[in-house]
Amino acid sequence: MEQFVPLTFNEKNIADLRENYNLSIGQFQATNSVNKEAFYQTKFQLAHGLILSENQRDINEGIDFLKQLIREHENMTANRDYAYFIAIGLLRQKKYEDCMRKCEQILRVEPENHQVKQLSVAAEKNLRKEGLIGVGIAAGASLFGALAIGGLAAVAAAKRK
Repeated sequence: MEQFVPLTFNEKNIADLRENYNLSIGQFQATNSVNKEAFYQTKFQLAHGLILSENQRDINEGIDFLKQLIREHENMTANRDYAYFIAIGLLRQKKYEDCMRKCEQILRVEPENHQVKQLSVAAEKNLRKEGLIGVGIAAGASLFGALAIGGLAAVAAAKRK
C-alpha cells in the first residue's frame, strides 16, 4: 500500500489547502465566473490532501469531495483521476473490496491503465492478507477455547477422584 501513499499530509498542510479552497470559493462567488476550472483544481488539491491525511475523517471528507467533483465536473480525464483517488482513499481505509470495485469501474473504460491495475492488485493482496490474519485469530481463539475447556474438564475429573 505504501507505493500508493508516498507521503502523508499533516494538519498544517491540510489547513493551507482548506484556506486556498475557501479563497477559491470566495473568488468564484465574487466574480460570478463562468470558468470553473480553477475552482475544480483547488477543490481537487484539497481532496487529494485529505486522501493523504492520517486522519480517517479527513480521508472520508476527501472521498466525498472527489465524488462531488465527479458529479460537477464534466471533464472525463479529470473524472478518471477523481475515481482513481477515491480508490486510493478506499485502500487507505482498508475497504479493499470497495477499492477493487472502483478499480474495475475505471478499467472498464481504460483497460490498459497500469496504475489502476497495480492498485487493484494491492487491494486484493491486502484483502487476502487480512483475511488470513482474521482466520488465524479465529483459529487461535478456538484453540484457546478448546484448551481452556480441556483444562477445566481435567480439573473437574481430578476433583472427582
